[in-house]
Amino acid sequence: DIQKTLKVVVDSKCDYPSACNAMENLLIHRDLLGTGLFHQLIAMLKDNRVIFHPGPKMAMVLPFPETEVTSLHHEYGDLECTIELVNNLQEAIDVINTHG
Repeated sequence: DIQKTLKVVVDSKCDYPSACNAMENLLIHRDLLGTGLFHQLIAMLKDNRVIFHPGPKMAMVLPFPETEVTSLHHEYGDLECTIELVNNLQEAIDVINTHG
């Protein structure tokens, strides 16, 4: 359910951004780049004033005006998050296990 997915992502960052369980890293599957879902997700987060910091892979693919991050360990505690690309589910799991 795409609408539920969008709501969960937005809520996980915007409901209480300073909470220790707020989303800090948004992992995007490479195949979603340029799709309507990707643009809708970015627009919804921007509508909630979320600032994006591209991870190393995302910065190589899409230009974001914000500063690229060098570590996915950063906790923003605010309406900011790192946005990074992954190639598959296992890579996403590895990123979460390493940086989560």
